[in-house]
Formats: sequence, structure tokens, C-alpha cells
Amino acid sequence: MTRTVWNKTMHDCYPDILKRAKDRAFKEANSTSIANIKGHGPKAMKVDVWNGLVDHWLVLKWQNKSVAG
Repeated sequence: MTRTVWNKTMHDCYPDILKRAKDRAFKEANSTSIANIKGHGPKAMKVDVWNGLVDHWLVLKWQNKSVAG
């Protein structure tokens, strides 16, 4: 039961958490280019994990999905 509630909560909140982290990274990097936010992730996240997310967001398929949404 607890795991189900946790999973639902994270499923609902995680995209918002990442959006805020991405917005902060843009501000910290003083850039509007997604490629420039590598290394500017949240302190609670390992740099290689953040950079992996940025690489994922740089993929054309993801960018098209983002524009469509």
C-alpha cells in the first residue's frame, strides 16, 4: 500500500520537480540552450545522472515531444 501511494505521488510530482530543476539550471547557466545546462543540476542529483537527463532531452525525438506538448 505504501509503495503504491509513493509511486503515484512521484508519478504525479516528478515531472514538476524536473521542470523546476531545469528552470533553475537555465538561470544558473545564464542560457536558454539545453546543451548549456550540463553540470548545473540539483545538488541532490549526481552530475552524471543530470548530464544523462540533459543528453536525453537533447534527442530530437524528445524535443519534438516537448514542442507538441
